[in-house]
Amino acid sequence: MFVPARVRQIIHTSIKKKQAKRHFDSCRWEQALACVESALESGEVSGALLRLKADSLFEMHRYDAAARVYRHLNANFPKRQGAVGLSRCLLEMGDAAQAEIVYTVTDGEPRLRWSPVLLDALQAQDKIRESYLYYRE
Repeated sequence: MFVPARVRQIIHTSIKKKQAKRHFDSCRWEQALACVESALESGEVSGALLRLKADSLFEMHRYDAAARVYRHLNANFPKRQGAVGLSRCLLEMGDAAQAEIVYTVTDGEPRLRWSPVLLDALQAQDKIRESYLYYRE
């Protein structure tokens, strides 16, 4: 039975994405990353795959690499999918001020929903009054 290459590619990507999610949920981040990389090599790029890649890299403490993927998500996919993750990376790398900026202002869009990441970024900068007010929102 002949199966077109595009259909095989879609099936491969779908299987790898499910495997990656299963590995990630089981805290097997290296395996999750390998599955995501395999799916991305097939040419299928989606926000969900890139998010899973970035989240795996973050959990493996590879913050620089994760930040690059989160930045790509912010730039190329709707709804600022990588803003919170990028803020978490920047905070872990010791750049609380930049973490706050990324979280609160991106292309003039309003702040994202309430998050402990922003609270941590404010406290790391000794902005105690601002963090208290933010917490009370």
